[in-house]
Amino acid sequence: MSASQSDNKLVVAPESGLNETLVRGFQSRLQAALKDLSAEDHDLRQKLASDEVATEHAVVDGAESALSVESNLEVITQIQHERQEMGDILAALDRITAGEYGLCTECGAPIGEARLSVVPEASHCIDCQEAAERHPGH
Repeated sequence: MSASQSDNKLVVAPESGLNETLVRGFQSRLQAALKDLSAEDHDLRQKLASDEVATEHAVVDGAESALSVESNLEVITQIQHERQEMGDILAALDRITAGEYGLCTECGAPIGEARLSVVPEASHCIDCQEAAERHPGH
């Protein structure tokens, strides 16, 4: 972290129950996770591209072709999952910048330090998260 970054004051919503030190810690964890996911995403995309090139240039019988397609689908699923995680992390980093981190995006209640310690990208308090899981799409 550069000197100018450490001098930057974060705006922490008092109702979140968090302090600047906690938010900076969560911010660092989120940034590290984003960096790791970006690297994994890059590696998976390269694997997918090389597998597709290898499949295009090989004479593959039906069973090998099916395995190759299945393998590619697994990689694509992983990429999609990582993209979702990256989106959640970027949204959490945006909430930090906006001074809204630690507050439920649904009801505005504090998410809680314990929950954020486990899921620093959490955007919902426990009650809203459970309601969302009970009624997906609402």
